[in-house]
Amino acid sequence: MDNLTTEPLLGHAVNAADQPDLRGNRMPVADEIDVAGCTVTGDLPAGLRGTFARNGPNPMFEPIGRYSVLDGDGMVHAITIDDDGVRYRNRWIRSRGLMAEVAHGEAIYPGLGNVLDFPDRSLTGSAGPVKNPANTHLIEHAGRRLALWEGGLPTEITPELDTVGDYDFGGRLRSPMTAHPRLDPRTGEMLMFGYSLFEPYLRYHVVEADGTLSHSVDLDLPAPVMIHDMVMTEHHAVFLDSPYVFDLANIGTGPMVRWMPDNGTRIGVLPRRGAVDDIRWFDIEPGYVQHFWSGWEEGDRVHFHGCRYASPDFGIDNTTPLDEVSARDLMAYPARFWADLATGESGWEPIDDLAGDFNRINPVYDGVRVRYLYMSGFTLSNRHLGDFDAVVRYDDQTGQRTVWSAGAHGHVGESVFAADPAGSAEDDGWLLNAVYDDQRDTTDLVVLDARGRGGRTVGHRPSPPPTAVRLPRQLVPRGVTPTMSRSADLPRRCRWPVTAVVLAVVVLAGTACTSTDDTSSSAEASTAPSTTITQGLLAGADRMEGRYAHYDVVAYEGDDMKTLIISFGFTDLSIIDNELVATESFCYSEHRSDQPIEVEFSDAATQAIVPESIAVELTEADGRFRFFRPPTPTGIGIRLADPANDPLPTDPNDPRIADDDNDGKPGVTARIIVSPELTGEIYLARREIFAYDVTEQPDGSLVGTVIDESEQLVVGASDDIFLTQAKWVQHPDPALSPIILIPVDQSWDCARLRTERPTLFPPTPVVNW
Repeated sequence: MDNLTTEPLLGHAVNAADQPDLRGNRMPVADEIDVAGCTVTGDLPAGLRGTFARNGPNPMFEPIGRYSVLDGDGMVHAITIDDDGVRYRNRWIRSRGLMAEVAHGEAIYPGLGNVLDFPDRSLTGSAGPVKNPANTHLIEHAGRRLALWEGGLPTEITPELDTVGDYDFGGRLRSPMTAHPRLDPRTGEMLMFGYSLFEPYLRYHVVEADGTLSHSVDLDLPAPVMIHDMVMTEHHAVFLDSPYVFDLANIGTGPMVRWMPDNGTRIGVLPRRGAVDDIRWFDIEPGYVQHFWSGWEEGDRVHFHGCRYASPDFGIDNTTPLDEVSARDLMAYPARFWADLATGESGWEPIDDLAGDFNRINPVYDGVRVRYLYMSGFTLSNRHLGDFDAVVRYDDQTGQRTVWSAGAHGHVGESVFAADPAGSAEDDGWLLNAVYDDQRDTTDLVVLDARGRGGRTVGHRPSPPPTAVRLPRQLVPRGVTPTMSRSADLPRRCRWPVTAVVLAVVVLAGTACTSTDDTSSSAEASTAPSTTITQGLLAGADRMEGRYAHYDVVAYEGDDMKTLIISFGFTDLSIIDNELVATESFCYSEHRSDQPIEVEFSDAATQAIVPESIAVELTEADGRFRFFRPPTPTGIGIRLADPANDPLPTDPNDPRIADDDNDGKPGVTARIIVSPELTGEIYLARREIFAYDVTEQPDGSLVGTVIDESEQLVVGASDDIFLTQAKWVQHPDPALSPIILIPVDQSWDCARLRTERPTLFPPTPVVNW
């Protein structure tokens, strides 16, 4: 990401307009610090080691107009517990939008209530018209730590809380990502979705344990609705389509999101790798769920728990006076939902009359039957939406409720479940919660026994004080959610595996783990590369034979231009003389750049790329194949006796120049459009030199990266103004140049590929590095 800095930043928000969402404990932290030796009251459990890291909204600058707690810049607070004591660190997430504001010296982006009032591009630069504050959640998956905001791409950060930048799963994610993905502790997969104000309104994805986004499907919704969380069962992904609808026409004149109960509420049940036609919808009474606990299956019936709002209102309304609260105190209550796939019946029922939200479980039980449910609750009558005062534990088998109260001056965030490495029961562990005391103006990281010891089954008096870490500053416990994950040096699949929910990461040491190699270690352990297939590989390599739809992106940088060339075609794999041979053919291409210049190649020019068939270097590990396709230089628009070494011509009259696209012009033709008045053609001779490295995925596709070392010369132009010799090189980041090969029927041709392209491959990428 451009213009990043690790130098400490200072905040400038003072709440001059006395906005409610910036009062008291919501006043943003103004600096970045590192503190060693935090004070501990009580005894920290011996098995509790690692880092509690929490993300939340913390605006750096005085807001423009109305401020909602959903608007603030992400700031991560990390509390590390180890044998040397307890340390604290905090850092802003240096998003593109925030760094544009830092460069300008004040806020340039409005909040969600005026999100379509885009700032001038001269202020935002490459940061775009909407700021992605990355302020809602932290997860760890496939070795990456991602800060999430459901209106955009995730933002990768390091264990030290430094910002890496936007992350798009190797170019496969080109739409928003939910702040609440689900991590399957049994398979390592991540199930996630993204909603949009524009069609398609809902897009669902599956990410493999190695971080490859392998499955996507657009789901039909009748309106753009806010969907904050989803449910995972062993075999299904479950969504609640509620009538909490975005009203674009209302932005600037009223609430951005409106409750429209006449639209109805539906439970959507989709096989985890299903297509759009596989989803089943079940109507229930209108209601909304912001956060779910977990889901499970019993025969044909799907069950799940969540806190249900009869009607929500989170106050995204810029017409409310700045010093008044926008959100109404419409609380949520615990509920159980179900849908029967055999009978078509569905419904819901209340669990308790105690209001609450921020639901948590032992993450090992996500997707299967869970007994113990934890939430942040309201036991005091003077509390408002999001300002919890208690931690609540439910035993879903006995119906028992246990409450730990923070008292009249205590303000509770969301708990995170940290498993006891010496335990084996579902509730063996601790709940960690950042609790603010408005009388002392301090925040403690409290440690509660997840088995309910120390809480009370009745009454609202403060419970006995728990073990707590006194933090060097106040945090923002209201309106945010924590999560639990593992440290990067542990194997990927552990007895207490990685999980994700929203604003915190707890890392435990000493857990009992079963080592499972990741992609890189598997490659090191695999058979040495060879083009000749050994007998062991030959036994399974025949499954790879056939036709694959081919999609690749190459990211180029020139002297004054950044460009993506996206190519579509086919790769045919066949076993010939004990070698796996790849044969490429191309159909058409798309081009994107960071300049207002369009480049068009005809399909005939793209189809003129005819590289030689070549044997690939095949390896295998853990039942999955990986192969490297070596480069095979070939000429386009030029006849080269030695394609690997012959120099390219500069003379358009060179007898080797060939009209390979058959348009009567030398070489192959590219059309250049600078403006409607300034268009023309350039005539090119190219030496195509590309290679790629791909790995077999569970669905049979092949995913990897492209290496391009092609050379190009302009041998003529329709006007001398276009006679420039751009020096392009491939961008060094392999993630910007992905390749995807998807098995298709042998009968597929270019016309079929163009028709099926939207369902097979990611949307056309944009230049965003």
